[in-house]
Amino acid sequence: NIQILMGGNKADIFNLHSNITREIYGEAGDDQFILLGADMGATIEGGDGSDTLTGFDEATTWNITQENFGSADTGNNGINNVVFKEVENLTGGRQDDIFTFKDVGQLTNGVINGGGESAADSIIDERVGGADWDLTAPGAGTLSHQQGGDTSFSDIEVVQGGSEADTFTFDADF
Repeated sequence: NIQILMGGNKADIFNLHSNITREIYGEAGDDQFILLGADMGATIEGGDGSDTLTGFDEATTWNITQENFGSADTGNNGINNVVFKEVENLTGGRQDDIFTFKDVGQLTNGVINGGGESAADSIIDERVGGADWDLTAPGAGTLSHQQGGDTSFSDIEVVQGGSEADTFTFDADF
């Protein structure tokens, strides 16, 4: 069995199917990690570049807890629980996804895409301090937080601020 999978110095694409329970490293380049199967418990490390993790085609809870670090979990008793590090961009699957910023979590100049096929993809900001939500079009905009890190988003149906004062700005064309 392969214990560690490592990409190279260019943009790599990892199509990850069932029964992956190992470490996966993108290394340099703008890497893509696509979760295609079930029974995954992998740790994914993007490395240098602007890396993207595309989630399961199941309802998934994404927790962003540190800079470009967090987890994606389908809530299926630990099955389909992926930890990610050094990943700047997240894309949901076909079912409802909840992207939650916790603690000091941020995606450095990152992008969240809900996946486009569900009706209730959400972004929740649970961090201490206020945030600015710039809603530029239906389902799209930018989240900027006092702790740093601007995150663009698209295909999102629900945005929810935290326990402190947030500002929601709707562009004129909204």
